[in-house]
Amino acid sequence: MPWPELVKWHDGKLFMARDVACTFDLLIDPEKLRRSPRSAWRGNLENMTVASDFEVTIHLKHRQPALLVLLASGYPPT
Repeated sequence: MPWPELVKWHDGKLFMARDVACTFDLLIDPEKLRRSPRSAWRGNLENMTVASDFEVTIHLKHRQPALLVLLASGYPPT
């Protein structure tokens, strides 16, 4: 089966799992990112594992089923 349309950066490079991990690394470390009114939801993030170019695993400190809704909400987590 052919790959679906892939997400790309403005310069045409593919948006890969390592890009997701880089973003979450910024969210996890409070020294790397400015304060935000939506910063409370990211306190549960522990780390990320990049399994392949297109697969990322988000590790949480405790269960948070609403995280998927937060990620899909359209509001930036920053």
